[in-house]
Amino acid sequence: MAKPVPKWFRSRPRAPAKLGVGPEIAYTHSKAMKGVATKRKVGVIALIAGSVVALGVVMTMFLTQASPYVNVEQAKSMKGNNLHLAGVIVPGTITTTVMDGSTTRFILKDDYGQTVPVVYKGPAPANLRTADRAVAIGGMGTTEFEARDLLLKCPSRYEGDGPKVAQK
Repeated sequence: MAKPVPKWFRSRPRAPAKLGVGPEIAYTHSKAMKGVATKRKVGVIALIAGSVVALGVVMTMFLTQASPYVNVEQAKSMKGNNLHLAGVIVPGTITTTVMDGSTTRFILKDDYGQTVPVVYKGPAPANLRTADRAVAIGGMGTTEFEARDLLLKCPSRYEGDGPKVAQK
């Protein structure tokens, strides 16, 4: 006959009965499993918290690196050095000086007809004089837009009539 279970043991929560497992073993087994479940919950919470922090860091980096396209009026009123100023290079205004490095100056006319002098310190792009449009990336100085990078649109002479299809 089985030994009776002590009274102090009966007041504790019991694990479901398993085949071949006595109440003492079932109790210690469920107690050990509670520790594993707690560790698992802590791990899941830590994973979620880490994901939220990582998402916050990525969003902050994205928002600080975002640079809007602006017109001349907006560029003059906005602070910052990460603005995209797009427009047409006014013909005949490109000058390049080579003294303490290369400095290129030109006048950029936006889509609203407003103009601003642009200064770019660095080697001038090879197709600057043939480019139709430019995007100056930088910020507004006291009187001119100080570009730290230039993006140029290829001239229309490079654009074809589309792919030629062989006729049969």
